[in-house]
Amino acid sequence: MKLLIISILFGVQVLANPLCGYLSFGSFQNSYSLNGNIQRSVPIVVERPALLRINCNFAIGVNQGAATSYDRKLFNGLETLDFQIYTDEKKKNILKDTQDTSNDNDLITGRFKVNGENTLTEQAYVDLTLPGTIQESGMYSDTYIVNLYYNWRNTYYLADTTTMNFNYLVPETISLSLVDSGAPHDPNDTSQILDFGIMETSERLNFDIVVKASDGYNLKFSSLNNGKLQHNAGNFFVDYSALIDGSSVDLAGSS
Repeated sequence: MKLLIISILFGVQVLANPLCGYLSFGSFQNSYSLNGNIQRSVPIVVERPALLRINCNFAIGVNQGAATSYDRKLFNGLETLDFQIYTDEKKKNILKDTQDTSNDNDLITGRFKVNGENTLTEQAYVDLTLPGTIQESGMYSDTYIVNLYYNWRNTYYLADTTTMNFNYLVPETISLSLVDSGAPHDPNDTSQILDFGIMETSERLNFDIVVKASDGYNLKFSSLNNGKLQHNAGNFFVDYSALIDGSSVDLAGSS
Protein backbone atom coordinates (compact mmCIF):
# COMPACT_ATOMS: atom_id res chain seq x y z
CA MET A 1 0.00 0.00 0.00
CA LYS A 2 2.83 2.42 0.78
CA LEU A 3 4.36 1.91 -2.66
CA LEU A 4 0.97 2.53 -4.28
CA ILE A 5 0.57 5.91 -2.54
CA ILE A 6 3.99 7.09 -3.72
CA SER A 7 3.13 6.10 -7.27
CA ILE A 8 -0.11 8.08 -7.22
CA LEU A 9 1.57 11.25 -5.91
CA PHE A 10 4.22 11.03 -8.58
CA GLY A 11 1.59 10.63 -11.27
CA VAL A 12 -0.28 13.75 -10.14
CA GLN A 13 2.92 15.81 -10.24
CA VAL A 14 3.72 14.79 -13.80
CA LEU A 15 0.23 15.35 -15.13
CA ALA A 16 -0.49 18.60 -13.29
CA ASN A 17 2.32 20.85 -14.45
CA PRO A 18 1.51 20.83 -18.19
CA LEU A 19 -2.00 22.00 -17.25
CA CYS A 20 -0.39 25.28 -16.22
CA GLY A 21 -0.39 25.98 -19.94
CA TYR A 22 -3.95 27.21 -19.35
CA LEU A 23 -2.62 30.26 -17.51
CA SER A 24 -3.47 33.50 -19.30
CA PHE A 25 -3.16 37.25 -19.07
CA GLY A 26 -6.08 38.91 -17.37
CA SER A 27 -7.55 42.29 -18.22
CA PHE A 28 -5.10 45.17 -17.72
CA GLN A 29 -4.14 48.41 -19.42
CA ASN A 30 -2.11 47.80 -22.57
CA SER A 31 -1.27 51.36 -23.60
CA TYR A 32 0.37 54.08 -21.52
CA SER A 33 1.07 57.74 -22.10
CA LEU A 34 4.20 58.72 -20.18
CA ASN A 35 3.57 62.48 -20.36
CA GLY A 36 2.20 62.55 -16.83
CA ASN A 37 4.80 60.23 -15.34
CA ILE A 38 8.03 59.18 -17.06
CA GLN A 39 8.93 56.77 -14.23
CA ARG A 40 6.13 54.49 -13.16
CA SER A 41 5.08 50.96 -12.33
CA VAL A 42 2.94 48.98 -14.76
CA PRO A 43 0.60 46.23 -13.47
CA ILE A 44 0.42 42.95 -15.40
CA VAL A 45 -2.45 40.63 -14.47
CA VAL A 46 -2.10 36.83 -14.70
CA GLU A 47 -5.05 34.45 -14.26
CA ARG A 48 -5.49 30.76 -13.51
CA PRO A 49 -8.72 28.92 -14.40
CA ALA A 50 -10.86 28.53 -11.28
CA LEU A 51 -10.87 24.72 -11.59
CA LEU A 52 -7.08 24.51 -11.97
CA ARG A 53 -6.27 24.11 -8.26
CA ILE A 54 -2.61 23.18 -8.68
CA ASN A 55 0.74 24.86 -8.10
CA CYS A 56 1.89 26.80 -11.15
CA ASN A 57 5.16 28.64 -11.49
CA PHE A 58 5.16 31.25 -14.22
CA ALA A 59 7.34 33.96 -15.73
CA ILE A 60 6.65 37.10 -17.74
CA GLY A 61 9.05 38.19 -20.47
CA VAL A 62 9.04 41.26 -22.73
CA ASN A 63 10.85 41.61 -26.05
CA GLN A 64 13.02 44.55 -27.12
CA GLY A 65 10.38 46.17 -29.32
CA ALA A 66 11.63 47.90 -32.46
CA ALA A 67 15.10 48.43 -30.99
CA THR A 68 18.00 46.24 -32.12
CA SER A 69 18.95 45.43 -28.54
CA TYR A 70 17.60 45.76 -25.01
CA ASP A 71 18.70 49.40 -25.05
CA ARG A 72 15.07 50.16 -25.69
CA LYS A 73 13.84 53.35 -27.39
CA LEU A 74 10.65 55.19 -28.15
CA PHE A 75 10.61 56.15 -31.82
CA ASN A 76 9.41 59.15 -33.80
CA GLY A 77 10.68 58.38 -37.29
CA LEU A 78 14.47 58.50 -37.02
CA GLU A 79 14.32 60.41 -33.73
CA THR A 80 14.41 58.43 -30.47
CA LEU A 81 14.08 58.77 -26.71
CA ASP A 82 15.85 56.37 -24.36
CA PHE A 83 13.37 54.04 -22.65
CA GLN A 84 13.68 50.98 -20.42
CA ILE A 85 11.55 48.33 -18.68
CA TYR A 86 12.79 46.77 -15.44
CA THR A 87 11.79 43.83 -13.27
CA ASP A 88 12.37 45.70 -10.01
CA GLU A 89 11.63 49.11 -8.56
CA LYS A 90 15.34 49.81 -7.96
CA LYS A 91 15.93 49.25 -11.69
CA LYS A 92 18.77 46.81 -11.34
CA ASN A 93 17.50 44.21 -13.80
CA ILE A 94 16.25 44.85 -17.33
CA LEU A 95 13.13 42.86 -18.18
CA LYS A 96 13.87 40.59 -21.15
CA ASP A 97 12.31 37.63 -22.93
CA THR A 98 13.24 34.08 -21.95
CA GLN A 99 15.57 33.34 -24.88
CA ASP A 100 17.70 36.35 -23.94
CA THR A 101 17.95 35.87 -20.18
CA SER A 102 20.92 34.62 -18.23
CA ASN A 103 18.84 33.94 -15.10
CA ASP A 104 15.38 34.54 -13.67
CA ASN A 105 16.40 38.00 -12.44
CA ASP A 106 15.72 39.20 -15.99
CA LEU A 107 12.12 37.94 -15.82
CA ILE A 108 9.09 38.70 -13.68
CA THR A 109 8.32 35.45 -11.88
CA GLY A 110 5.36 34.35 -9.79
CA ARG A 111 3.57 31.32 -8.42
CA PHE A 112 -0.03 30.19 -8.09
CA LYS A 113 -0.51 28.08 -4.98
CA VAL A 114 -2.96 25.20 -4.72
CA ASN A 115 -5.24 27.03 -2.32
CA GLY A 116 -4.22 30.56 -3.33
CA GLU A 117 -5.80 33.27 -5.45
CA ASN A 118 -6.66 32.66 -9.08
CA THR A 119 -5.62 36.19 -10.12
CA LEU A 120 -2.19 37.66 -9.46
CA THR A 121 -0.94 41.13 -10.35
CA GLU A 122 2.76 41.57 -11.02
CA GLN A 123 4.58 44.87 -11.55
CA ALA A 124 6.99 46.03 -14.24
CA TYR A 125 8.83 49.34 -13.88
CA VAL A 126 9.42 51.71 -16.78
CA ASP A 127 11.78 54.66 -17.12
CA LEU A 128 11.85 57.26 -19.90
CA THR A 129 14.97 59.43 -20.13
CA LEU A 130 14.44 62.94 -21.49
CA PRO A 131 17.45 64.70 -23.05
CA GLY A 132 18.70 67.96 -21.66
CA THR A 133 18.28 69.63 -25.05
CA ILE A 134 15.15 70.42 -27.03
CA GLN A 135 13.93 67.28 -28.79
CA GLU A 136 12.17 67.22 -32.15
CA SER A 137 8.44 67.48 -31.54
CA GLY A 138 5.96 64.68 -32.22
CA MET A 139 4.70 61.39 -30.78
CA TYR A 140 7.37 58.92 -29.67
CA SER A 141 6.20 55.36 -29.12
CA ASP A 142 6.97 51.65 -29.31
CA THR A 143 4.99 48.45 -28.89
CA TYR A 144 6.36 45.43 -27.02
CA ILE A 145 5.38 41.78 -27.07
CA VAL A 146 4.63 40.50 -23.56
CA ASN A 147 4.84 36.71 -23.12
CA LEU A 148 3.53 34.55 -20.28
CA TYR A 149 5.36 31.27 -19.65
CA TYR A 150 4.72 28.35 -17.32
CA ASN A 151 7.57 26.40 -15.81
CA TRP A 152 7.57 22.64 -16.24
CA ARG A 153 10.65 20.61 -15.33
CA ASN A 154 12.76 23.80 -15.19
CA THR A 155 11.85 24.76 -18.75
CA TYR A 156 9.61 27.66 -19.73
CA TYR A 157 6.72 27.03 -22.14
CA LEU A 158 4.57 29.75 -23.73
CA ALA A 159 1.07 30.00 -22.26
CA ASP A 160 -0.20 33.37 -23.51
CA THR A 161 0.93 36.53 -25.26
CA THR A 162 -0.20 40.15 -25.51
CA THR A 163 1.23 43.54 -26.41
CA MET A 164 1.93 46.73 -24.51
CA ASN A 165 2.44 50.21 -25.97
CA PHE A 166 4.20 53.21 -24.43
CA ASN A 167 4.17 56.70 -25.89
CA TYR A 168 5.33 60.22 -25.11
CA LEU A 169 4.32 63.42 -26.89
CA VAL A 170 7.05 66.04 -27.29
CA PRO A 171 5.22 69.35 -27.82
CA GLU A 172 6.36 72.00 -30.27
CA THR A 173 8.72 74.37 -28.46
CA ILE A 174 10.97 77.22 -29.55
CA SER A 175 13.40 79.44 -27.68
CA LEU A 176 15.27 82.40 -29.15
CA SER A 177 18.17 84.22 -27.50
CA LEU A 178 20.38 87.15 -28.51
CA VAL A 179 23.83 86.61 -27.05
CA ASP A 180 27.38 87.87 -27.39
CA SER A 181 29.22 86.32 -30.32
CA GLY A 182 30.26 82.77 -29.49
CA ALA A 183 28.13 82.56 -26.34
CA PRO A 184 25.78 79.60 -25.82
CA HIS A 185 22.00 79.74 -25.95
CA ASP A 186 20.52 81.59 -22.99
CA PRO A 187 16.71 81.74 -22.86
CA ASN A 188 16.90 84.70 -20.47
CA ASP A 189 19.03 86.81 -22.82
CA THR A 190 16.72 88.23 -25.47
CA SER A 191 18.20 91.68 -26.15
CA GLN A 192 21.46 93.22 -27.30
CA ILE A 193 22.73 96.80 -27.13
CA LEU A 194 25.07 97.78 -29.96
CA ASP A 195 26.94 100.96 -28.99
CA PHE A 196 28.95 102.46 -31.85
CA GLY A 197 30.20 105.33 -29.70
CA ILE A 198 31.55 107.97 -32.09
CA MET A 199 30.36 106.51 -35.39
CA GLU A 200 32.68 105.86 -38.26
CA THR A 201 31.89 104.53 -41.71
CA SER A 202 32.20 100.72 -42.12
CA GLU A 203 32.30 100.17 -38.35
CA ARG A 204 30.79 96.79 -37.39
CA LEU A 205 29.29 95.27 -34.25
CA ASN A 206 28.19 91.65 -33.91
CA PHE A 207 26.07 89.35 -31.83
CA ASP A 208 24.61 85.86 -32.25
CA ILE A 209 20.99 84.85 -32.69
CA VAL A 210 20.65 81.37 -31.19
CA VAL A 211 17.42 79.43 -31.77
CA LYS A 212 16.50 76.13 -30.19
CA ALA A 213 13.38 74.57 -31.64
CA SER A 214 11.63 71.20 -31.71
CA ASP A 215 10.35 71.80 -35.24
CA GLY A 216 10.87 74.04 -38.25
CA TYR A 217 10.56 77.79 -37.86
CA ASN A 218 10.67 81.12 -39.72
CA LEU A 219 12.83 83.95 -38.40
CA LYS A 220 11.69 87.45 -39.40
CA PHE A 221 13.33 90.84 -38.80
CA SER A 222 11.91 94.34 -38.60
CA SER A 223 13.31 97.77 -37.86
CA LEU A 224 11.44 100.52 -36.01
CA ASN A 225 13.06 103.13 -38.27
CA ASN A 226 13.17 100.93 -41.40
CA GLY A 227 16.92 100.37 -41.33
CA LYS A 228 18.05 103.79 -40.06
CA LEU A 229 19.54 105.10 -36.83
CA GLN A 230 17.58 108.09 -35.53
CA HIS A 231 19.10 110.96 -33.56
CA ASN A 232 17.67 111.28 -30.06
CA ALA A 233 16.99 115.00 -30.53
CA GLY A 234 15.00 114.95 -33.75
CA ASN A 235 14.46 113.69 -37.26
CA PHE A 236 18.08 113.10 -38.15
CA PHE A 237 18.91 109.66 -39.56
CA VAL A 238 21.96 107.58 -40.46
CA ASP A 239 21.65 104.57 -42.76
CA TYR A 240 23.04 101.23 -41.67
CA SER A 241 23.02 97.72 -43.08
CA ALA A 242 22.26 94.45 -41.29
CA LEU A 243 23.77 91.12 -42.29
CA ILE A 244 22.61 87.72 -41.10
CA ASP A 245 25.10 84.92 -41.74
CA GLY A 246 26.80 87.22 -44.22
CA SER A 247 23.64 87.96 -46.20
CA SER A 248 22.13 91.43 -46.27
CA VAL A 249 18.67 91.83 -44.75
CA ASP A 250 16.42 94.43 -46.33
CA LEU A 251 14.81 96.39 -43.48
CA ALA A 252 13.24 99.10 -45.64
CA GLY A 253 9.51 99.28 -44.95
CA SER A 254 9.77 96.67 -42.19
CA SER A 255 8.62 98.83 -39.29
